[in-house]
Amino acid sequence: MNKPDLESEKNELAEVVVGLRKALRRNNPILRQVAATRIYAALSLPYGLITVGLCLIANAVVKEYGSLSAAPRAVIALLWICPAVLLAAGAVVKVTLTTNAAKRIDGGAGFWTVLRLMFGGKAVLLILASVLSMATGVAFCFSIGHPWYIVSLLSVFASFAAFGLDVLVDLAEYRVLGVYSLAAGLSSFFFMEKAPWFWSASIIGGMFIAFGVAGLFRTGASRPEKERPQS
Repeated sequence: MNKPDLESEKNELAEVVVGLRKALRRNNPILRQVAATRIYAALSLPYGLITVGLCLIANAVVKEYGSLSAAPRAVIALLWICPAVLLAAGAVVKVTLTTNAAKRIDGGAGFWTVLRLMFGGKAVLLILASVLSMATGVAFCFSIGHPWYIVSLLSVFASFAAFGLDVLVDLAEYRVLGVYSLAAGLSSFFFMEKAPWFWSASIIGGMFIAFGVAGLFRTGASRPEKERPQS
């Protein structure tokens, strides 16, 4: 077999492998269709804006009183309660939406079906390793007296999770989320403690906003022309 034939076979094999990977993603309809739901992107935008607003309020409070602990109790309570309510509401909404979307695709499917498709099999080891690494990183940041670096650290880990989901579902918003999280997390390591609330707003709020904008753009671009509103 001469060299050109070998190169040709290599190229054909590479094309087959790429085709198989794409087919596997397309043939996982429950996971992909649930992830592609437009409502996730639509909800991410207000979550991102609210997060940015809370961080800016906290920054203003620190400038006014010197630290959050010196602020009036009502202000401190507000800054704790709002994120807690936001997280709890987000969890409930996401579980509900995921369950309903899975049931529409397959009547016997539900939230746990989607979780098994995402994290089943050997991926469990990857998840456990990631959780252990994050927990150790968080503990280390506290132990050295630099807790703000936790935000940067979690942003970097979030990028790997986003890239992993993109491999499974092949949706642009997860790719954008991964790139943004990685870039924001890595760059913030050098400046986090100089402006912690600004960087927290940029990282956490920015992740929601980047995901929402990319998701809405993707779903809008994929809608058939006849479904789009006429100007």
